Amino acid sequence: NPEKAGLEFVGWFTDAELKAPFNADSVVNADITVYAKFDYHYITIKEALEFNIADGQVTEERYYFRATVDSIENAQYGTMNISDATGTIYVYGTYSADGVLRYSEMESVPYRGDEVIIYGNLKNFQGTIEINSGWIIDFVSKAEECDESKYTEMSILDAREADKDTLIKVDGVVARVLYAFG
Repeated sequence: NPEKAGLEFVGWFTDAELKAPFNADSVVNADITVYAKFDYHYITIKEALEFNIADGQVTEERYYFRATVDSIENAQYGTMNISDATGTIYVYGTYSADGVLRYSEMESVPYRGDEVIIYGNLKNFQGTIEINSGWIIDFVSKAEECDESKYTEMSILDAREADKDTLIKVDGVVARVLYAFG
């Protein structure tokens, strides 16, 4: 099996689009071209949380995670909580796939509910393992089309008192812009 750093060999395919698997048991009577398919070597969040990292230390190695965005804690820096079937982990800031653009500078970003592939170092921050400055390699948006009939129109005052996750619609004027977003 071929090897590529940071990637796992998935298998051989007979097409460049990597959709038609090559059957290694088949009889080949002529020259053919086969293509190697690789995917990221993911670790689970449970595996990450079990790392023995001294307080304040960061791993030298970076790891790939496939997870769902549970919440965005800071829209400027892209701090978020992500989870997979094994657990939840905090991501301290996110960047573009090349590590250059901060979350707020990226043209397209994941939101709560989206599936992401994040690549980053692990850090022990005051006894808690977190992903330190993760790079968003890719994401799949799970956004649903907005159905206004599910929203309740109310005043801003009533909206402040509404239960968390209540779908609301308000009329108002932006009085202050936070985090220098326009």
